[in-house]
Amino acid sequence: LKKMGVSDSYLTFEKYRALLDLAQERRNGRRVMVSPDVEVLLDHSGLVIRKYPDQPDVSIRIKFGLRYTLPGSGLVFRMQVSENPNRFRQFSNDPNVEWIDFERIKGRELRLRNWCKGDRFVPLGMKDFKKISDFLIDGKIPFHKRKEILVLTADEDIVWVCGYRLDDRFKVTEAAKKGVKLILQKIRSRNAR
Repeated sequence: LKKMGVSDSYLTFEKYRALLDLAQERRNGRRVMVSPDVEVLLDHSGLVIRKYPDQPDVSIRIKFGLRYTLPGSGLVFRMQVSENPNRFRQFSNDPNVEWIDFERIKGRELRLRNWCKGDRFVPLGMKDFKKISDFLIDGKIPFHKRKEILVLTADEDIVWVCGYRLDDRFKVTEAAKKGVKLILQKIRSRNAR
């Protein structure tokens, strides 16, 4: 904790007791704020020490042909339209690349934002709505990573839980004439080879 900049004034007997209780209790999602900008939380993988500020809140109106650098995340989002069915009917093994039917989003406001409590979507391959919070729990997504997950919306409908699952209502079908490629990628370092 000291290596993360937590001063001795915050490391009281009560804080140490709370941390011991946290480690022994084994209830995922519990957390202890040890200072205004450092928390310790219990997750599936064990104790996680996290320093704030976290990824800032994101809410960006998206337009075709533009590239969006997401603040504090090291990620870039972009969309490409294709009228070539051979391209947009291909399945991608990359969870950060998805194809959707252009007609399903045509004329709608597209927005990339943080997911919110109560958000629902129809996961690809399912017929019924599911809360994103339940989807993330079922997928065993670590608690400390859930806050960083973004969604793409068309008006108020969730199109894509970015990097995880497309909404079934927006998938490409045989009837699709145009496809939209959704791409969320890490910014490459200039020093990387």
